[in-house]
Amino acid sequence: MNIEYICSHILKMIQSPVRIYNSNNILEKTIGIYEGCKDSIDIRLQNFLLMNANKDYPILSIDRDNIVYSSIVLSDKKIIVGPNCINSISNDSKNMLEIPLDIFCEEILFIHNLYNNTEISYDEMLINNFINEELLHKINKEITDTYINTYSNNVFHNPYDRELRILESIRNGDLNSLKQSLDEKFIGQYGVMAKDKIRSYKNVAICHICLSSRAAIDGGISSEVSFSICDNFVRKLEDTNKIEHIQSIEREAQFYFAQMVYNEKNNEHIDNKNYLINQCKEIIIKNINKKIVVKDIAKKLYTNSEYLSRVFSKQEGITIKDYIQREKITFSKNMLIYYEYSFGEIAQYFSFYSQSHYIKIFKKWTGTTPKKFRDEYGIKNK
Repeated sequence: MNIEYICSHILKMIQSPVRIYNSNNILEKTIGIYEGCKDSIDIRLQNFLLMNANKDYPILSIDRDNIVYSSIVLSDKKIIVGPNCINSISNDSKNMLEIPLDIFCEEILFIHNLYNNTEISYDEMLINNFINEELLHKINKEITDTYINTYSNNVFHNPYDRELRILESIRNGDLNSLKQSLDEKFIGQYGVMAKDKIRSYKNVAICHICLSSRAAIDGGISSEVSFSICDNFVRKLEDTNKIEHIQSIEREAQFYFAQMVYNEKNNEHIDNKNYLINQCKEIIIKNINKKIVVKDIAKKLYTNSEYLSRVFSKQEGITIKDYIQREKITFSKNMLIYYEYSFGEIAQYFSFYSQSHYIKIFKKWTGTTPKKFRDEYGIKNK
């Protein structure tokens, strides 16, 4: 396969210049760098990428400004791709297309695996580039130091059984049990997860929120919903640098998840063990802003629509069509509260037939109109 054709494909996909060298590291051709324009790659970086390039895996170079380059070895050629910005945090990245690291690496691996007849994965590429014996030795030494300090000072971690009780409370939607578990006094302390004290508290809280979200999924909450809630609480953590706020947000997240599971188990009278129903709900949530047809859901679940509708209605006490309507209205409430979208825009976003159709369905499930709801609960009135 023509290497220049493949390199042109890379340029098109990630809009990153590509340089083709011969086996003696002599530049033969550039793709994506206009004639007369100076190449932005630093000569020292170029030499590093060429000298360290090997057939086992592509080489990555990522600087402090998150500008990434990569080199690939072919049978008689070497390729350097870059620069690309994987997270724009500096002025140098303003004129670059921001590409996630995994997307950038997948394009690099496409060339490497194709021409070297290998199947190097993204994870293997990262490990080979950034995990070495020196780092592993440092980690093992620090683990040993932690053991020595722990046993010398008799200061141990928080008890694991307490953590299990907290997660079990969330999984069962048991708010009283959760409060009792969180109020337990114990000997020990949470781990130190960063040198900076505030960062360490945040990291611990993030771990607890993530574990809570998984417990909520076990309790019957849609994984897509649970992951989104988790993401939002974690982002809220990053907005504060006060320990008391961090701990408050962590506790609020734990009770939030427990409350959701409680509502799911008690208010809707369902048995969350039914895999088919859970998968049906998952599809609905992931496509909440689209037109959702029961036959399409059944097709994705490899069953027929009549059977799915019958099982869903029996277990949920509501038809799939009504469930879809109710969830769309529930999601639309937040748009009414926090944003100033028109009713027509909201109706279009959630794929209602028209604005009047949206208003009719909203009133069916809330007993009021979108206008009255926004007037009462809209954030602009707070």
